[in-house]
Amino acid sequence: MRTIFIVGILLLGVFNLKTNCETTQNESSEDKEHETPEEDTENTDIFKATHEWQTIKEGQAIPRGLHVRLNLQTGQREAKLMDDSEHTDVVSVPEEKEITPEEIKAALKNFKGEETVASLEDIERVKNNFRSYETLKKEFEALDLDVKTDLELMDELLHRFKSATDEQEILNILTDLEYLVHQFDNAREFARIGGLTDVVLPSLNATSAAIRAEAIRLLGSAVQSNSAVQIAALESGSIGSLLRVLALDRDSVVRSRTIYALSCLVRRFPTALIKLVGEGGLAVLASLFQSEAQDDLKLQVKVVTLLHDLVLEVKEAEEALKKAPTNVPQYPELQERHRQYGAVALTRLLVDEGWCTRLPRLLYATPSSTQRADRRDDLSSAVTKDLPVRPEHDVVEKVVAAMLALVDDCSERFQDAREVLIGLKSWYQELAAREELDKKSHNSTDGHYYYYTGLAQQVSTLASRLEQPKDEL
Repeated sequence: MRTIFIVGILLLGVFNLKTNCETTQNESSEDKEHETPEEDTENTDIFKATHEWQTIKEGQAIPRGLHVRLNLQTGQREAKLMDDSEHTDVVSVPEEKEITPEEIKAALKNFKGEETVASLEDIERVKNNFRSYETLKKEFEALDLDVKTDLELMDELLHRFKSATDEQEILNILTDLEYLVHQFDNAREFARIGGLTDVVLPSLNATSAAIRAEAIRLLGSAVQSNSAVQIAALESGSIGSLLRVLALDRDSVVRSRTIYALSCLVRRFPTALIKLVGEGGLAVLASLFQSEAQDDLKLQVKVVTLLHDLVLEVKEAEEALKKAPTNVPQYPELQERHRQYGAVALTRLLVDEGWCTRLPRLLYATPSSTQRADRRDDLSSAVTKDLPVRPEHDVVEKVVAAMLALVDDCSERFQDAREVLIGLKSWYQELAAREELDKKSHNSTDGHYYYYTGLAQQVSTLASRLEQPKDEL
């Protein structure tokens, strides 16, 4: 069968079609010159064109002057008469030579692509640059370089710590260890080789506040979200040691990092929470609220944040047990978690130990009404991304969140804070309105512009909850 490649529209020149079937011998021989070996001599009928597209049968002769195309969906050639509009600007195109499959295969064999053949020089260069592991090891030894794994480094640092006497050297060791224990497996190895008992706990008794602070930071980084290290720290007596530091140490950095370490140790670990409560941890935390110094205010906000997170954990454990089907594999674990949190009775302890009256007092640590009015007029600086959030806003945010978590159990004692909450509600609603205008004027979608809007919603929710009758809470 004749193979035809059509690039566009094939326009064939017009010739006089002979209608007489009796041709001369010369004409017959001329016709035979145009035939291919694949042409079926028995099918010599002529294609009869119309103004509609028709399929050209195999072996049919195609008169010149037709509009010919290849139907890409069916793979068949089709033809029709030229429309009147198509006769304008018609150019006579010589008939293209047909290409056989054999010619296509031959052309593909000679097709030159982008070849990447390695030369002998390239191969020789690679061979010369190749160095085996033994060769590299000898070269490192010649350079006096010792490549060590993280575990080897920690083991060496622990040995150095035992003989170190210089304060700066000890600080460097603690800093290097703190960097390494951020890796999950390194933290476990650190606890396994005695890092908690041989490095951290002895450092808590150091005369240098910098060493105590760095050791506590090391402990917090090691136990953070690492259950195996949390268990090891609990067994080593870390909670009691941290509570003693928090109660007796006067250095603000040390105390701040102690809250951080306690939070990392107790969070998502109800057994440690039981230990914290059993060793008088809530009373130690409450003792931090006796001062009104600015540094102590920051520390108090950290304590409120910790207690807020713990109260939410207790509620989440209760909700998770209620929603979980009893036939899921995790159900026994959820039951045990709920049982341990229930054994603490954290909310009841917070109410009994006076936290319902302690929390609202922090709201009065915010600026006075005059100062608030002055700052309210300076919204552009208050919402500038380059400036940190002012401390008083952070206090309001954390305290209101904690009060919302305890409002069901502390509604009566929170009533004394209604007046200040109403003032805060009005202040933040105005800030939120001006925040929205500022956002629109800058055509910004930055979430930072919704900070005051979120605070306004929190304060408004708490104020509304306190306005409800007690039996509705």
